[in-house]
Amino acid sequence: MGLLSRGKDRPKLSWLERAEWFFACLLFFAGLFYLTREAQTDLQWYFRVVSFFVGAAGWTAVQLIKRRRS
Repeated sequence: MGLLSRGKDRPKLSWLERAEWFFACLLFFAGLFYLTREAQTDLQWYFRVVSFFVGAAGWTAVQLIKRRRS
């Protein structure tokens, strides 16, 4: 079964797995856009830095929750 499988055979992601993917993507793209230095204003720069830290904190929180559940 591949990652892009469709239909009834596709396993459902739990809310914890969806949260993990969301924060991982937020962390990745915030870091990527921060490194490209495309921010023209201070507000854009702050938004990217805050997004990076929210992604890192969220991903870390999900990992702690997963560890406590196992």
